[in-house]
Amino acid sequence: MVVLRNGKQPGKANDQETGNATARLNLKRNELHDPANKETVDPTSGLPAGGSAEVGNSTTEGNHSKQADAKKTKLDASETKKRRMPGHKKRDEGNATSMNQAPEENESKDQNSSSEPQVSRKRTRKDLEFEWDRSQLRNPRPTPERVLLPRRPEHELTEEEKDLFNGPPPKRPRAKGRLNAYEKDQMFREGAKRNIAHNFHELYICFDKGPTGSPTYDEGGFQLDFRKVANWMKPQSYNKQAMVNGMDRALKRAQEEKSRMAAAFFEGGQAPEDGGGLATFDLLKDKVSKDLDIAWHKVTPAKVEEWAKKGVPKENPRDYVTSTLTAEERRRFLSMNSGSSLK
Repeated sequence: MVVLRNGKQPGKANDQETGNATARLNLKRNELHDPANKETVDPTSGLPAGGSAEVGNSTTEGNHSKQADAKKTKLDASETKKRRMPGHKKRDEGNATSMNQAPEENESKDQNSSSEPQVSRKRTRKDLEFEWDRSQLRNPRPTPERVLLPRRPEHELTEEEKDLFNGPPPKRPRAKGRLNAYEKDQMFREGAKRNIAHNFHELYICFDKGPTGSPTYDEGGFQLDFRKVANWMKPQSYNKQAMVNGMDRALKRAQEEKSRMAAAFFEGGQAPEDGGGLATFDLLKDKVSKDLDIAWHKVTPAKVEEWAKKGVPKENPRDYVTSTLTAEERRRFLSMNSGSSLK
């Protein structure tokens, strides 16, 4: 007969221990299948019966918060790791620099665009034209036969204004070598034609148009006579004696004309004793031209005598003294005398 180590015979189990084990196993099975021991679940909320929704929500929010914190921590760690890399650091610095420079570049572009000189329009005679101050003239009536407004002469312009009206410089006839007199004269003429403020601008324009060309008006606004301009353009040969004789004849002729005009215009037939200079006869011619409605430069002794025959009262010589002229009258007569022999 075999005896086990615990002193028991095989085939004969310990009835007490077997019964205890069987009882415990049955108890566990009963607890699992007993409906009373199961938790009652609310079908609407998905929570155990008697439980609070706030507890469930707080638990869910807590889980989400923990997950977000974990993701943020992981991203921060990744970003820190990237910034430790040399290339990434330089790229960040470059991006920051470019972002700072962008507004500065826009500002500089705006400043450059505002500081860039505007392209000036082409200047014309109208930019030089003006009208006399009629309140400063003793005879403010319109000037007969004046077609255009007078323009400012070149000597009244500043250097900046001269640059505005001066056209491109004329081209040299030849690139190298000294120019002869003819070539210099051609360059001078071309430069005068391109500069609308030049004193001889209208003369060269009139000469180029020819006898059948359109009318050309001088600095004072009067039409130029092509025949007189063409004769002025011809080269003249003078010697000293010829010049002296010519001046003597001109002075004698001018004195005779003044005497005739004074006799027909002034009371007593005499010009003012004091100050009866050139300006006195400029005032005389201005009145006669407006009374007869003819151009100022066309007033001759014969026209003054014609004026006197109309029965117009003669003028007091004291009213025509040179000292009575205003600054505007002096400037006006200077302009009208300029080139009067070519009108």
